[in-house]
Amino acid sequence: MGTGGAPDHHEHAKREQRRDGEQQNQRSPPVAVSTKVANTELRVIWGKAGGEALRVVPARLGVRADVGTAVQQALGQSQATPWFSRTCHRLFGGSLDDAVPLRYSFPTAKIEALIARLAATLDRAPQDAALRATANDTSISFVAAHAGRSLDRGEALSLVLRALQSHATSVRLPMHTLQPSVGNAQLGKTITVDLSTNTLRLYDGATVVRGYAVSTAIKPYSTPIGTWRVVGKDLHPLWINPGTAWAKSMPQSIPPGPANPLGLRALPLDAPGILIHGTPEDSSIGHWASHGCIRMHEADVLALYPLVPVGTKVIVYGAPPWGASTVAGSSTGF
Repeated sequence: MGTGGAPDHHEHAKREQRRDGEQQNQRSPPVAVSTKVANTELRVIWGKAGGEALRVVPARLGVRADVGTAVQQALGQSQATPWFSRTCHRLFGGSLDDAVPLRYSFPTAKIEALIARLAATLDRAPQDAALRATANDTSISFVAAHAGRSLDRGEALSLVLRALQSHATSVRLPMHTLQPSVGNAQLGKTITVDLSTNTLRLYDGATVVRGYAVSTAIKPYSTPIGTWRVVGKDLHPLWINPGTAWAKSMPQSIPPGPANPLGLRALPLDAPGILIHGTPEDSSIGHWASHGCIRMHEADVLALYPLVPVGTKVIVYGAPPWGASTVAGSSTGF
């Protein structure tokens, strides 16, 4: 009996070895899972001729590979491979001519945050041409116009996302040029009045085209510093008594003519009660002598009048020896 059982035992062992081999073949799918791409740098370029760039790793922008799904697909393809092919590949090495590519997810939150940071750095508002007083109101400065630039965030998001999805190594972000509303040639006319020297200048753009001596306020009155506008043009001004202390002895009104306190021409400003005008008191020109208005020689105001359109900017700056004020008719301020 002992000798009759041996063949059964050996046959059973062989069957177990075959079963283990089949299971092991099934557990080792000869299908490759591609793991390229996610850590390849993406070069984000902007500026002329690609002069500026930023290198980012897609993984840091939230790009993620769905490895689990790829492995499941690989297992499925392996199970579908004939037993004989699996056995050959296990015995002789190599892999099947088949691969499961990784699928990637592209969440946009981190991409949008990157673009927002770039826009905060790159965006620049256009600068209009301007003629203005300096911060301390002691002189006039000219600011040249220049273009601005802007990064379109929606367009940039689309381009970066497309580059990531196509596994590109670079993407160019177009910058949009923003033109100023007022170019150097469109600056137009500006009048400046320097209270320190009692000088009026007419600018065309950044160029002085006329200069005149004037009279401004005597203490305690004020020709107010600031930026004003010409709001009207009086060809034959009528003077109306303002009812102030200094005008009590004067008539209620004085018609146009040589004796009119406003002279032959007047340019009212939006500073309350302030006009640029001629004067019969010719000897006051060049001094601080008015009650707030800007007086001119009659010949000068006649020459200036046709050159100045309504809306012209008037910048009053500088200060008389006792200090300037921002309020018309007030005593000294600072």
